[in-house]
Parts: sequence; structure tokens; C-alpha cells
Amino acid sequence: MQQILEVTAARVAQIEMAFDEIKNHLGVSGPLRSRTADGIRQEIWAFLAVHHALRKVMHTAATSGPAVDPDRVS
Repeated sequence: MQQILEVTAARVAQIEMAFDEIKNHLGVSGPLRSRTADGIRQEIWAFLAVHHALRKVMHTAATSGPAVDPDRVS
């Protein structure tokens, strides 16, 4: 049970860091600009796609050179 709680806490921390990166570093500092549900959905997907693309580049950079944990790359 303790191990499950530790894994869950670590996963929650990763999710919170991802939300922080999207909100504070990708420009989502205020309300979304779209006025329709479809527009909001599209805007959120765009932020998630950019976040994923950046993370993929960071992971590639971390694993292609000297051994660096991809979670430590910023």
C-alpha cells in the first residue's frame, strides 16, 4: 500500500509540473481567447501539442549526449 501511495504521489507531482509548465511557460497566463467550446478545445489541444513537442525534444537532447536523466532537463 505504501508503494502505491508513493507512486501515485510521484505521478501527481509530474502532472502538476506539466500544468505549471503549460500555464506559466507556454503563455497561458490569462483566460483562453476562444469564445466557443470548439475553439477552447482546439486552443487547449494546441498548448498540449506544443508541450509534448518540447518535451520530446528535451528527451532526445538528454538521451543523445552524456547520460542525463530526462526529468532533470529544463
